[in-house]
Amino acid sequence: RGQLRIGDYASAEIDVPVEPSPDRLIFDPDLANKWISPRHPHIISDTPGNCPVCGEKLISARDLGFTADEPGSGLVTVVPRTSVLQAAEHSVIYVETKPGRFEIRRVQTGVVVGTDIVIKDGLKTGENIAVSGGFLLDSQMQLAGNPSLIDPNRFEKQQDDALDEDSKMLAAIHSLPEEEQQAALEQVVCPVTEYKLGSMGVPPKAPYEGRDIYLCCEGCRSRFMKNREHYVALVESRRQDVPKPKQGGTPKSPEANSRQSEND
Repeated sequence: RGQLRIGDYASAEIDVPVEPSPDRLIFDPDLANKWISPRHPHIISDTPGNCPVCGEKLISARDLGFTADEPGSGLVTVVPRTSVLQAAEHSVIYVETKPGRFEIRRVQTGVVVGTDIVIKDGLKTGENIAVSGGFLLDSQMQLAGNPSLIDPNRFEKQQDDALDEDSKMLAAIHSLPEEEQQAALEQVVCPVTEYKLGSMGVPPKAPYEGRDIYLCCEGCRSRFMKNREHYVALVESRRQDVPKPKQGGTPKSPEANSRQSEND
């Protein structure tokens, strides 16, 4: 066994602690608060100065990625590498929200540990995720026009658009006389087109046996007047169509093609 010289080649295995750290520094007690020679890394000093071999200025171990702060004992969330889909700056996971139903979730990944990868943000411990078939799920999402690996932000965009549209519809309904607003809000949609009331401006109303039925626009009035009983029945059926809770036990978490995220 001899010492390496400049120009010699060697292989080594380095164990890096899997500890989430905002500045990505590594804790090594032997290098804490030390100074290292840039050309002769075996030269380690407790104080700054110059390398006694080459005369180069010693570099702080912190500048080389080491910290003097001991890592905490906090746990990190790890998932199988196969469950994470990555493209450009995007990293996504498909999370099971209901048995057999998945939604895309953007995540921030950390270091790879064997067949697992650390999830720093975006996933809660214990959530079920798809560990295989992710690309098939993603292709189906793309074909359906839903958020996918290519555009995972589409969901937020759709939500923002929906909120803007809802705000416009509410504003249109609130333009009605105050005593009429509640009836329009309870009716929700136009019985002729099934468009939401307010989506086409202030909803007009049509009389029927002493009550008012609201429409999405004036263009629906003639169709409504020709078949009032039919459209009023649709309004009434919609009001009565309240889903009832299903009876049954607590659903079990599926095991096929899904797995819970774990702490390690």
